[in-house]
Amino acid sequence: MPLQNDLSRIFSVTLQPYELLDNIKEKYPEKLEKCRYFLADKGYDSTELIEWLTTEGTAPVIDIRNMWHGNETKQFKDTNIVYDYKGRVYYITDSGEEIELVYKGYDKSRDSQRYGFHPKYHDKRIFRIPLKTDPRIFTKVARNSKKWKRLYKKRTSIERVNGRIDHDFQFEKHTIRGLKKMKMFLNVTFIIQLTLAKAKIESGITNGLARYTA
Repeated sequence: MPLQNDLSRIFSVTLQPYELLDNIKEKYPEKLEKCRYFLADKGYDSTELIEWLTTEGTAPVIDIRNMWHGNETKQFKDTNIVYDYKGRVYYITDSGEEIELVYKGYDKSRDSQRYGFHPKYHDKRIFRIPLKTDPRIFTKVARNSKKWKRLYKKRTSIERVNGRIDHDFQFEKHTIRGLKKMKMFLNVTFIIQLTLAKAKIESGITNGLARYTA
């Protein structure tokens, strides 16, 4: 539970994010029913979680990890359409030119995202890519849409705490194995963070208390 300055005083460690969501579904089903969007960083990026959220009627707004090795784009079926892992969609002309398409909105009747040409190309064709093509890449709120960017900026201070753990304390590249050991390391991490914050306050610093550096 982050305080006003993103300093944690209560925390829990779970093996999978949907364990926590299952608990919410069981204890507070009315809250989950009202949840329209699930906002999270790329640490939560997984097909299983996205499918779980979709089944519950919640749109995932989760940053994506690049899990492609060597491929910059993939072809959509047997068409001139290709896409990258960030959800950007392109049309390949007969001459080999790559034209990035403009997002045209979600098609609820076909559960697909719509893309078309910029007006300067004078081409009114619309291309639909079903979300099932790749649920991680093609989400209900399109990754390259203004709405996705706007929603993603609304992540809570909990996400900032997780980000600092990953980057400031190097947990992003950890080799810790086992839930008990992870809990112990996190306890030590938060003790260090609170100790540093206390030292800053005593020296007259009141901003950026959760940061590893001054």
